[in-house]
Amino acid sequence: MSTEDVQRWLDESVQYFASQLSQASSLEPDLALRKAESILLETVPDGGDTPGHSFRWIVSDSDRVGKVWFLGREVIVSRSLTSGTLRWIPHSRGMATEEVQST
Repeated sequence: MSTEDVQRWLDESVQYFASQLSQASSLEPDLALRKAESILLETVPDGGDTPGHSFRWIVSDSDRVGKVWFLGREVIVSRSLTSGTLRWIPHSRGMATEEVQST
């Protein structure tokens, strides 16, 4: 992913996380947004260049079908860009691939 792609995803993640915080608690939306921004800044202080974190596209037949955020070998967040469902299939080296199923 390019630096711009990663930053766009992190920005979207903050918005999503803030909405989840606001819905799950009594936090006002603006306070939830500030809390989400603070948590993300602590998690990835250098954005896509934060050591140990990697951001990748999931590609099927040369089409971008999803994106995934890894911390080491652990998946932090994955998102489908299609109407299909992504199912992770582990490989022997601990990495994962995807299977796209139409819904």
